[in-house]
Amino acid sequence: MIFLEVSDKDGLGLLNSMAGRCFTKALWSLAFLLAALVFSGLYFVFFAYRLRDIIISDSLLGSVDLDQFLLEKESRFIDLKPGAQKKIIWEDPTKKNKTEYAVVYLYGFSATHREIFPVPELVARDLGANLFLSRLPGHGRSSEAMAEPTVRDYLISAVVAYEIGRRLGDKVILLGSSTGGTLATWLATFAQDLAALILLSPNFDPKNPMAKLLLLPGGAKLARFVEGQYYEWEPQNRVQEIYWTTRYPSSALVTMEKMVSDVSKLDLSKVQVPILVVYSEDDQVVNPAETEKAFARLGAIKKEIVVFNSSADRFHHVLAGNILSPWTVEPRRKLIVDFIRRAKVRGPAKDCLKQGSEDDEDQ
Repeated sequence: MIFLEVSDKDGLGLLNSMAGRCFTKALWSLAFLLAALVFSGLYFVFFAYRLRDIIISDSLLGSVDLDQFLLEKESRFIDLKPGAQKKIIWEDPTKKNKTEYAVVYLYGFSATHREIFPVPELVARDLGANLFLSRLPGHGRSSEAMAEPTVRDYLISAVVAYEIGRRLGDKVILLGSSTGGTLATWLATFAQDLAALILLSPNFDPKNPMAKLLLLPGGAKLARFVEGQYYEWEPQNRVQEIYWTTRYPSSALVTMEKMVSDVSKLDLSKVQVPILVVYSEDDQVVNPAETEKAFARLGAIKKEIVVFNSSADRFHHVLAGNILSPWTVEPRRKLIVDFIRRAKVRGPAKDCLKQGSEDDEDQ
């Protein structure tokens, strides 16, 4: 049985401040950027993780009791924040039967599954589906835990989450936000029994182009040089401070950037299931232009992309959720559920491509 524990965050603030804080740092950053242009191909050849080396097994979880399995695994961590643990929300907790669909939610870097709460819960309720709320490796724990995971750890964690989803439903709907959307996209290139892929502000490339410098040999040293050993950011409210990791080793972002870079290089035409992408043109965390490019590369015939610029999140990145943008929860719920019902995910895909925009006038 494979189950590895590791770490991630959706502030991504370090990446958005890597232009430097003084003239000296700017010169160093320029030097690294020039090196990146010269040696851009070397990372992928010598340092990139081989995503194809992750092996998927139909018997990954065997016949274990899932609730007990999760309880035992999560109880190992004495630093786990209350409410951040992996958990299943059963459609009928008294019977715990498999449902037609299961929703699996993967959240963003440094966050927890409370990031867009209660959107996943409401979507699962409306679909009569079981729901699995995952926890990325090292997340929802201490600051130091964020530096533990490798790229492989993140990928294996995503595989385990998906396999749990397959135990919960005949078909799986993947819901991913930010870096969780990156992992969900990777899964969608090969996953069996996938019914639909829903992405909110997916991270296909951080907003700041300097983030690519982290892919160079010595990227962790560069991160420490620019920001120090730890990166710390200011939460927007008290509740965000509880459910996000706001201080962690700056080296943690190197792993995240490697994973995002590797996934972005994949053949996205392999993703054939119905896809809904929701993003903001004003996103200050991830690059909206790269989101649009990735959407164009997705192979699904039935895919929709919706522009949404009215989130209350000051970085226009978290598009819904009681913590950062409570009044956009209902529009996002309705958008997702309507898409899934309209896509008729049980049948073959039909020619349906929609590109639109949405604001908050319907609230």
